[in-house]
Amino acid sequence: MCGTGVAPTPRPGPSVVRRAPSGTMGDVNDQATQPEPDGADPATSASPQEPGAMGIPAGRPGRYKRSTNGLVASMVVLVVVVVAAWQAFGLFRTEPTVTGSDVSYSDVVGSFAYADGTWVYPSALPDGWRLNADPLVPTAEGLLDIAMLTSNDTFVGVHVEDEDVEDLLETLVDTAAHEQGTWTLPDAPAGVPSTWKVWTDEGGDTAYTATIGTGGRKKTVVVYGSASTEDLQQVLGLLVASSSASAS
Repeated sequence: MCGTGVAPTPRPGPSVVRRAPSGTMGDVNDQATQPEPDGADPATSASPQEPGAMGIPAGRPGRYKRSTNGLVASMVVLVVVVVAAWQAFGLFRTEPTVTGSDVSYSDVVGSFAYADGTWVYPSALPDGWRLNADPLVPTAEGLLDIAMLTSNDTFVGVHVEDEDVEDLLETLVDTAAHEQGTWTLPDAPAGVPSTWKVWTDEGGDTAYTATIGTGGRKKTVVVYGSASTEDLQQVLGLLVASSSASAS
């Protein structure tokens, strides 16, 4: 065999597996805990699952961007709802109406005729008129007050009281009532004045004033209201005096 001159083929040696030294894993961990390079943003390098990934503190919900248009739209909707509710309630609201008094004037006029003292009052109400309030029946020391509504629902009042005319005008008509001359009542019955002073105010009210009685029975009569001149003068033409006034 040796004489052939052929070199023997070398045999492979046993394979050797080299194990990493125990410090290799420590190197990996060191890489994970190494600081960020200069200029790096920790928020961008953080994991999306971490609370600090979007700059939101842990345990606190994220904020949303408020829209001005959305706020205005909400206010418009609220106003529409309020207006709709107001209109709906208005459908069930009853408008106030003038109803007047349930008392019939014919049932109380007799008490005026025989009242103590000096008084004048309408003998009746014109057709279509009614009392606006229960009348105040006069007494010797009191007053007479009759409030009426015309057929057009305008107001006429007759007031008799032992007070100065200026004070009554201030109370019943206006503090700035202006005298407009006099008016004569034709064919005035006994105890009813024939000459009346006329007063007006800027609000359109008119008043006629006169004095009845003598001595301690002297009183001021005011016929006034927002009714037309014709309606007021019609009431003046219906005035009659109580028995005491007629006899005085």
